[in-house]
Amino acid sequence: MKKFGMVMAAATLMLGACGGSGEGEGEGSSGGEHVASYEGAVTSTDVASGQEAYTNFCSGCHQDGTGGDGAAPAVNGIGWTPAHMRQQIREGEGRMPAFNASVLPDDQLEALMAYLVSTGGVTN
Repeated sequence: MKKFGMVMAAATLMLGACGGSGEGEGEGSSGGEHVASYEGAVTSTDVASGQEAYTNFCSGCHQDGTGGDGAAPAVNGIGWTPAHMRQQIREGEGRMPAFNASVLPDDQLEALMAYLVSTGGVTN
């Protein structure tokens, strides 16, 4: 499992850097047209697995939490809705790649969401 995580992290980094300029980001920046399909409360409480998913899929770009020096914007404390965060993760935007269910299965996505709730990245 650890080898799989390392392979996935490497593949994620090869897809390209995530992030953006910080302009126009925040609630509603994904256009909102598909948000309804991502609605619903976070269904997992597995914060530990979610933190592992964050390490494997997100921390390579969202590493310093400041969004400075070309890093992706901070995720902690942004307070996005579950629907908005799921859409961002599944569809990507700008330099952030999409993570479809074949890369990040739904159960791992929900564990990631539980971790993001614990950091204030998602409100539940």
